Amino acid sequence: MSRKVLGITLAIVGAITMIMNVSFFKETDWYDITRWISFAVFFIGSAMVPNYPKPKDSN
Repeated sequence: MSRKVLGITLAIVGAITMIMNVSFFKETDWYDITRWISFAVFFIGSAMVPNYPKPKDSN
């Protein structure tokens, strides 16, 4: 699995977890913990996605 695919997967999982957290866990004690973990997973996944082109040789 490439780094880009793993990053996209983590970003999607983090975003879905954030949506579920806001929708269902607002009244529970797990709200803050789940929110921070899902934000961290989303951020790490987003950081892994960019795939910049390699510089071409100037020769």
